[in-house]
Order: sequence, then structure tokens, then C-alpha cells
Amino acid sequence: MKVFWSDQSRFDVERIRSYLFEKNPLAAIAVSETLFSAGNSLSSLPRRYAEREGGYREMVVSRYHYIIRYQLVADPENDKRHAALILSVWHPAQDR
Repeated sequence: MKVFWSDQSRFDVERIRSYLFEKNPLAAIAVSETLFSAGNSLSSLPRRYAEREGGYREMVVSRYHYIIRYQLVADPENDKRHAALILSVWHPAQDR
């Protein structure tokens, strides 16, 4: 299954990276790489997280406690298949 990142989710990871970069550049790189890797891992077993009311699912990146919210949608390149669309990424301590 393909994984697509929405503009919002890419912005979220960039915002997280920028915030962390001011405090610790190496941590900023490690966290952003981990978030992208975790999100892209949805290409295998995307249904491993329960669907919630509203049709979305949430993956917790436990190492850093970030949450990746995503939906299973029709693959824009092949409507006979599904794709994981990452909607947003945040930390529960963030003001949302």
C-alpha cells in the first residue's frame, strides 16, 4: 500500500523539526527521520490501528510520543487499491 503525506502533515513535521533544531539539532534530525519512517511504515499493515469515529486512525510513535493521524483512502494512482493518507502529526503536549 502506498503512503501519501498531506501538505498539513509535512508542515507539522517541519514545524516540529524547526522547534527542536533550536534546542538540539541532532535530536531534530533524529525525530523528523523517525516520524517519516514511522509514517511510511504504514505501507505494510496499515490497518494495525483501530479506526476511530470520523474514519481516521492514529499511530503513536512511542519513542518520542508523537501521534500520526491518517486515513485509508482510494489510491489516487489506482482506484482499485487503498492508500494511507497521513493527515497530521503532533505531540500531545502541543497546544492544538
